[in-house]
Amino acid sequence: MSDREEMRWKFQQIQEIITTSRLEHDKERDNHLRDWDDLHSQTISGRNTILGGIGFVILLIVALASIDEIYKEYLWIIAVLIVVGLSIFVLTNLWIFRVGQKIYNVDEVYEQQILEMIGVESWFIGCSLDENITKEQLALLVYFIHDYVQALSYLLKDSYYKIHKGEHKEHEGFKNVWNEAKNHYESYEKLNSSARERISTFIKTFEENEQKNKVSSI
Repeated sequence: MSDREEMRWKFQQIQEIITTSRLEHDKERDNHLRDWDDLHSQTISGRNTILGGIGFVILLIVALASIDEIYKEYLWIIAVLIVVGLSIFVLTNLWIFRVGQKIYNVDEVYEQQILEMIGVESWFIGCSLDENITKEQLALLVYFIHDYVQALSYLLKDSYYKIHKGEHKEHEGFKNVWNEAKNHYESYEKLNSSARERISTFIKTFEENEQKNKVSSI
């Protein structure tokens, strides 16, 4: 295999990494929205079942009261049931709105990253067509794409946990990635600007979270 053929083979491998990462983002995004749709449907169905039961009890009380089977003094129960029903309806809608807002905020992060990856993938295809690229430059691209994909993964998880006000449980698993990205970052100066900015954001975000974890452990 000639040097040029070997480089083309490596270019193809790197491009597959970008494409696979983008497709995984698409799949995760679809699963994320599907899970929310299922939860939303189950919540609405459960709420409607409860409200239907309350409505049935109200109608039963009214019917019994109309034929003097129960004392009309017990009709206050209807007012209580109406209040309970309205409370369930309002609280359920508020919960759906708040959780739905978080879900769509995460979905927006997915969308931004997918669109960005399409741009980076196009840029990389342009790089692969450059006949003057050297082995050293290709090796740098390998590090660059690896750090970029890992940066996206970390930032997506970080956004998810922050939106849902949870702890970034996978933070420690990215320590080696952060260390490598920090060491290589200066050499990425002339490469794709949007991907480079994403790596920079990853480095800063990781360091901020690392500091927060140290403070919280004291």
